[in-house]
Amino acid sequence: MKKNYLNVFFIGVLAMSIITVKLSCGLKKELPQMEGKVYLKLRNDVGIYLKKSEESDKNDINIFLNSMKKEYVNYQPEMLILDSIQQMDMPFFVEVYGGNWCSDTREGIPKLCKLLDELKFAEKNFQYFRIDHKMKLIDFPINKKLEKAPTVIVHDGKKELGRIIESPKYKNWENDILKILLSEY
Repeated sequence: MKKNYLNVFFIGVLAMSIITVKLSCGLKKELPQMEGKVYLKLRNDVGIYLKKSEESDKNDINIFLNSMKKEYVNYQPEMLILDSIQQMDMPFFVEVYGGNWCSDTREGIPKLCKLLDELKFAEKNFQYFRIDHKMKLIDFPINKKLEKAPTVIVHDGKKELGRIIESPKYKNWENDILKILLSEY
């Protein structure tokens, strides 16, 4: 049974809302209630902690989470590609720049999270940043050159190895990650 946790920060369902999402794998029992947080069970071994700000609109959050749940649960990464990535034994980092307003973010990022979960990816190596329609970071005063949402940047801790822009170029997320790590992207 997997004992992996992948923190994903989806900050905002509306322009003024903030939610924190934690995908939790390998859970055998229900997690305790946490003050100010809601636990949404995705399947037997995966769940989400959700913290809503006072401005959050519950209906929009539910629409977002239902979309995320569907994409995450239904995605089946190619195990041969996952094995190839794991055999490389190459540490890498993933930065995601997306917006809940973007359908590619809502559809793609849960699939990426499932892939990273299957890889037992270290949560400290994953970051999610919220961007607005102008591709500017909302919560951080950092300038990143972004063209479209989502933008997934894979780096080795020192330099950028590659970017996946909007959706995978090579069939699926795991193929794109593998090609980036092999410097074939």
